[in-house]
Amino acid sequence: MSEPIRDLETAVRELGALPMPVGTEPRDAEDELTGARLSLYEEEQDNARLRLAWKSARHWRRELRLSLHWAEGSRLRWRKACIEAEQERDELRVQVAELQAERHTTNEALSDAAEALREQRDQLAGLEALDRKVAAMEQGFEALKAQGELLRQNAAEKSADKLTRLLAPREPEGEFHSFLHHRHTTPHDLPPLDGAR
Repeated sequence: MSEPIRDLETAVRELGALPMPVGTEPRDAEDELTGARLSLYEEEQDNARLRLAWKSARHWRRELRLSLHWAEGSRLRWRKACIEAEQERDELRVQVAELQAERHTTNEALSDAAEALREQRDQLAGLEALDRKVAAMEQGFEALKAQGELLRQNAAEKSADKLTRLLAPREPEGEFHSFLHHRHTTPHDLPPLDGAR
């Protein structure tokens, strides 16, 4: 008995066991055992399929969670971008309104400045015309002044001659003495016409 018994014939020879009667019972037990093994195999296959489906479901659940997390992150980023875009739009609308008001003010100021410029241009044209008149008057005044000076000189000469004749009647001298006498008719020797000295 050193070796373990492995088959039915050896067990009957060594242990003296009698063979079982041949009938339907052993077959039923063997069939039941085969059926149980088959059921166990099927259950193991079902369990393996269920484990595989469970692992696959866990994997897809994890993937779906990641996708959902990514989609939620994207949604939040898009929502944030939309809020920022709306804020920027509102700020731009305010800036546009300010620029339109500033443009209106600038247009009014520009219109006022253009009107003032037209008035200044008209005033400048008037001043230029006045300047031309003043220049013409100055030329006329200079001409009158020159004529007055000539008249004054002529009048001074005439009055000096008249005074000389009245105050110092002379006798006609000869040619020899005539160059010795000066007529004193230069304007700087005569008193001014207005009487001031």
